Amino acid sequence: MALNALGGLGLAKPITTMITTMMQKKPAVLYHYPCPDGAFAALAAHLFFSAACLLVMFFPNTIYNPIASNKLPLAEISDIYLLDFVDPSGFVQEISSNVSRVVVSDHHRTAVEGLCGESSCSVGENVEKVIDIQRSGATIAFYYFEERAGSGLTDLNVGSMRV
Repeated sequence: MALNALGGLGLAKPITTMITTMMQKKPAVLYHYPCPDGAFAALAAHLFFSAACLLVMFFPNTIYNPIASNKLPLAEISDIYLLDFVDPSGFVQEISSNVSRVVVSDHHRTAVEGLCGESSCSVGENVEKVIDIQRSGATIAFYYFEERAGSGLTDLNVGSMRV
C-alpha cells in the first residue's frame, strides 16, 4: 500500500531499487585496528568503494580480541578483504567457504607462513593472496585498489595519494 501511494509520486521505482540494493550481498573489509597501517589500508578500500558507489561493511579487527567468523554476517557478505592481517589459524579457511571471494592483503610474516607455506593447500581457490613483506599493508592495499579503479585512486578529488 505504501509503495502504491509512493508510485503516484514517482518514487516507487527508486525506493524499490534502493531496497533491492540494500538486500544484496555487500563486500566487507576487515582491517588491522588500531594500527595506522591497517587504518590507511581501510581508507584505500573506502576510496575505491566510494568511487564505485558500492555499499561496503567495515570491521575494525584488533589482534588482542580478533573477530570470530561466527560474529560476521557472512550471509550478507559477497567478498571479504582482509587488510593488514590474516587472523588466527583457520580463520581464512572458515570464511572462504561462506563467501564468494577472500582477498588477503598483508605484509606480516605470519601471513606468509600461514598462507604461502605447506599449510596453504587447505586455503580455498577463492582466496586471493596479495602478500609482500617488503611494503607496508597500507601501500599494498592502496595499489591493489588503485589497479582495480582503472584511472587510479589519485583521481578522486583527494589530491595526490602516492605512497
